[in-house]
Amino acid sequence: MAQKHLFVDESGDLTLTPAGTRYFILTSIALNRCTIGYDLLQLRRNLLHFGLDLPKGFHAPRIGKRFGMQCFGF
Repeated sequence: MAQKHLFVDESGDLTLTPAGTRYFILTSIALNRCTIGYDLLQLRRNLLHFGLDLPKGFHAPRIGKRFGMQCFGF
């Protein structure tokens, strides 16, 4: 049986109060191979070299647009 790698991420807040967000989004991806993990690890090392430590992982508000665009190869 072939191995699949499934990833799911959410964006938004379901508190249903004025402090919550207007939208809630779920995104998923299914991969046959997980080589993208190696690419992201190398990107994380490069960011660390330039002084941006990510102890809690990649999160857009923490890394900023300049470094975030590197995630997508721009």
